[in-house]
Amino acid sequence: MSIKRVTTRAIDDGQITTAKIADGSISTEKIEATAVDATKIASGAVTSAKIATNAVDTVHIKAGAVRSDQLDTGVVGTSKLADNSVGTSKILDNSVTAIKIADNSIITSKIQNNAVTAEKIANSIITTAKITDASITAAKLDGAQSGSAPIYGCRAWVNFDAFRDSTGATTTANTNRFIRASGNVASVLRTGTGLFTVTFTTAMPDGNYCAVLSGQNGASNTFGCLLESAPSAGSCAIGTRNTTNFVLVDLTTVCLAIFR
Repeated sequence: MSIKRVTTRAIDDGQITTAKIADGSISTEKIEATAVDATKIASGAVTSAKIATNAVDTVHIKAGAVRSDQLDTGVVGTSKLADNSVGTSKILDNSVTAIKIADNSIITSKIQNNAVTAEKIANSIITTAKITDASITAAKLDGAQSGSAPIYGCRAWVNFDAFRDSTGATTTANTNRFIRASGNVASVLRTGTGLFTVTFTTAMPDGNYCAVLSGQNGASNTFGCLLESAPSAGSCAIGTRNTTNFVLVDLTTVCLAIFR
């Protein structure tokens, strides 16, 4: 018996339910181009077993026809999508939520170039685990960076007062210093006049990092900051000196940034 072609006009809205469709019976040649729109599909009627492998390609889906409520949880797996079949016009805004996607189903060949725009992604679903290592390049960061040179982030930084202890009291005792603000710095210990050990909260991979230092003492700028010994992965020893006679001095503001 020959199969007559079914067009969209021949189907009453919502009449195709899951019970009416034999498992695996919908293949690409059975569907007229753009015949399936949202009104023809009962909510939750499209399950994984109803779709033949590679049956769904871009010409068979009307723009905006796929809504979140049309899909059973996890039914869209990689074997159900033809390569480059998912374009931005096929997806209603915010329809792609985490529970609608089977684990490991989205591979690069399934997505058309530039198809995933900001409005297609539900809020807060992109976690660290979803981003491949080294995927965020300079061009992806906001800041209008020019050129293609890579960007390396600061691994630790601190702004502290050498005259005050951690409570804010002025003292020349060799105790932890007052930290105004910091990132990945556990403490700044005064070990002598103008000498300090900065300890990181999370250690660096090794001591081969770049330490950028600066300091200021009131209106005077005749001071310099430098590493006093070879840095280690967990800490570094820094000194603040008068650039005129190289004598160690305490400063009101000492800044350190670590790059690795």
